[in-house]
Amino acid sequence: MVAHLSKSAVIIGILIAIGGWIATHYLSRRRDKENFRLESLKADLKEVSNLLELITNCSYIYHTKRRDEILELKLISLLKRLSYRLQNLPVGPDPAANRAVENSLDLFIRFKQAITESHFFDEHIGPLNKDDDILVEINIKSSELEQCLFEIRNHCYKPSSYMIINYWTRFDEQYPPDKY
Repeated sequence: MVAHLSKSAVIIGILIAIGGWIATHYLSRRRDKENFRLESLKADLKEVSNLLELITNCSYIYHTKRRDEILELKLISLLKRLSYRLQNLPVGPDPAANRAVENSLDLFIRFKQAITESHFFDEHIGPLNKDDDILVEINIKSSELEQCLFEIRNHCYKPSSYMIINYWTRFDEQYPPDKY
């Protein structure tokens, strides 16, 4: 009887060890995937921010100098790169972050329009003044897009304890305790 109990204990111990190994392996892989996604997002957001700054600076130069067709082509190329980067940000399943990415795409379109809608691709009369409405609009749209990038970052870098608290807060709102 004692030998039978010790065999059972050994088998149970082995099963617990295997189960623990499987759980640890699963949780480690999940953590590693999430860390990789966040590191990729961090690098992409940095590149998007740098592209945004470069495009803003190039557009100021373009609009305040005589027409430069090479700079026009460079701006178009940079705008395409920025669009591609924004469309492919690895934000994950968070609905708020996905909404922020959609918002960033809308803001990008407005930013691009501010740069290219007028005084672009034509033999414009001459350089604009530094306080011209076109340059002010470019600055405003650039700032709005930069702010949206911060929102994306903030949505994606929430600590997990916040997500758990947020989940329970939403659960309590759906099912208030006084109903039951």
